Amino acid sequence: MDYVVVWEMEIYNAATPEEAARRARARQKDETAEEPIMDVYSEDGERSRVDLEELQQEESTERR
Repeated sequence: MDYVVVWEMEIYNAATPEEAARRARARQKDETAEEPIMDVYSEDGERSRVDLEELQQEESTERR
């Protein structure tokens, strides 16, 4: 199955769209940043909201 994944973030005070895109990409790569919440759309348009921080916490709890 194919999915479209959307991670929306606000970038403030960027001088250009390119600067905003670069800052957003840097934030994506920053391992110290909070885990994102992503909207995932299936082929039939159904949306699932996935909180990666919550998911990681659940997986850590299951491993104990």
